[in-house]
Amino acid sequence: MANHMSHHMDIEPDDEKTPRSSPIKSSDISTIHAGQGVHMAREKITDGLEEQNPHTRRNMIVLVIIALIALVALFCIVRCVASSHEAAPEKETKQTESAYSSEKQQDEQDAQGKITYQGSTYAIEKQDDGKYGITRDGGSGNKTIVFEVDGTPTNLVLYNGTILVPENNNGKWDVVAYTIGDGALPVLVADKNGNTVGGEGTIASAVLDGTSLKVTDSSGNVTNVALE
Repeated sequence: MANHMSHHMDIEPDDEKTPRSSPIKSSDISTIHAGQGVHMAREKITDGLEEQNPHTRRNMIVLVIIALIALVALFCIVRCVASSHEAAPEKETKQTESAYSSEKQQDEQDAQGKITYQGSTYAIEKQDDGKYGITRDGGSGNKTIVFEVDGTPTNLVLYNGTILVPENNNGKWDVVAYTIGDGALPVLVADKNGNTVGGEGTIASAVLDGTSLKVTDSSGNVTNVALE
């Protein structure tokens, strides 16, 4: 019985393992070579860009133009603001110079006198410790000591923005100079070689003579102290 059935059973082929012919003709199949796929992708992108809406392109151009105009406007505004800030100090300087144009640039006073320069008054005053100081009064009534000297001042001299104080100091004399301005320090006047200008004895007189301070001592000796 088993043998009889085996003769009549047909073995059907497995559909999953049996190869089947493709419905696509071999003539319709094309081969992509190395690098050709990238080239084809680029062509598709290019075709997409070329197919953009002309209206979109115009909008992009308008946006670029607006951005350029905004940058130019911003640049002009910054330049104007910077120019106004630069002009303000220059204007203030000119106003200051005009306000003090009538003041003396050169002046001589004795030890009890006062000198006015750019709205401030300078004078020689003896301090509590016995030293002499040059004070400044800016008009508010509050005096400040600008600097002190070691000796005894004989007079007070103004020369082109510099205060000169000739002084007697332990049997000798010299001249202290102070250029008016914040942060300035007093110095002893020196010659072109760096040597302090002075002499033996005491000062009989000290007067401006052109670009020099003419100092006459107690022995009648005259020394011209160059100021420039």
